Amino acid sequence: PAAAVNFCGGTSHVNACGRPVNIYPCCPNGSNCTWWAWESACRNWGIGFVNWGNANTWAAHARNDPRVVLVGPQPGSIATSTLGNYGHVAWTIGVGSGVTVTEQNCCTGCNPGTRTFTHGFGKFQSGFVVRRGTQCGCSAGQSQRESCGNCGSRVRHCDGCSWGGWSSCAGADPNGGNEVCDIGAKGVCEAARLRCVAGNVECRSVTTASAEVCDGLDNDCNDQVDDGHPPIGAVRPAFAATLVDASWPTSMKLGERGTIWAKFRNDGTQAWTRDNLWLSAYEDTRLSAPTWPAYDVAATIDAPVQPGEVAHFSFDVVAQFDTDGELDETFMLKRADGPVVACPQGEVRAKIRVLHTELDPNSQVPGDGNGGGSGEALVDPNDPQPTTQIDFRGCSAAPGLVPLALLLLLARRRNGNRHELGR
Repeated sequence: PAAAVNFCGGTSHVNACGRPVNIYPCCPNGSNCTWWAWESACRNWGIGFVNWGNANTWAAHARNDPRVVLVGPQPGSIATSTLGNYGHVAWTIGVGSGVTVTEQNCCTGCNPGTRTFTHGFGKFQSGFVVRRGTQCGCSAGQSQRESCGNCGSRVRHCDGCSWGGWSSCAGADPNGGNEVCDIGAKGVCEAARLRCVAGNVECRSVTTASAEVCDGLDNDCNDQVDDGHPPIGAVRPAFAATLVDASWPTSMKLGERGTIWAKFRNDGTQAWTRDNLWLSAYEDTRLSAPTWPAYDVAATIDAPVQPGEVAHFSFDVVAQFDTDGELDETFMLKRADGPVVACPQGEVRAKIRVLHTELDPNSQVPGDGNGGGSGEALVDPNDPQPTTQIDFRGCSAAPGLVPLALLLLLARRRNGNRHELGR
């Protein structure tokens, strides 16, 4: 029965709706839920409702007012309840684990004024009133999920009144990520599994390509293992070698014999022996010599070479009679089971210019190509008797009559070229 007033709960009426007076009274305790709910609609929506009676009738009146609509809980709405003798209304400011409102209360013993309080969702069971056209598209805590691609889904969540953006499309890998597939890659990239990528099933390598290292694997997936003289990797391979020093003649006459030697450090974990490692030549080499252990094996080692030790390989080469111009020959360390020891540097490359002044094969004089002779005779396969041995390391020639022209030829100094790494 109290009269309408413009001050209640310590708050004054603000005329934002063309109504100079708040039409609801203030209760004896100094506050009233309907006074504050009406005031909130006037201030926020510019609407001055007619008298909707007690709080427990507000939801019914809202259904008949074309300016508003009843929705689920959302900020910026009038929360309504029909519970109790008179019901309750409040202005909603947040929705989370409950409904947070600003409210006044009309009851004996209730504190006066306007307070902020969070109620459970069951408190306002008769709905939330919003101005038509401003209602929320969703309620806080809601989420939506939809399929995308052929293996994925995406989700969005309600931010309290409207839907947030969709998440990226993602999904679980087929068969728990264990489905084998063929990607057609090489090296470490060859192993592949089916993956759900951006919502679609794709065949992906288990391991991605990386810089090549000396570890017995094709790290860069180019179908070549340990190529390009890579450095030792985190896992040291069983067989690895580094060229420490080498020497070869810079020039040779056709049919002349010379000597090439190379020193390699064992950088692997496996000891080298005569049976598991040798220095090999390409099959089309034009420098082979009868002293080689095999047609494609230039030299072997006599004693085991442990990891960290240096092996010395020395072998003869002969510039064959069909050789023309400069030779570019590569000799590489090779394992007995086939693979080449490619890294960090398991090869020696010799460039030798072949002079077109042929030696008479029937009077071949052996030499090491570096100004010193090997002291061995070169055997003519058509003549079982070797030619005369001449030892350049001594002060005199071997016994026998030597023509003066041949002595002059042998006395001419033949310079070799010694190549040392790191100088």
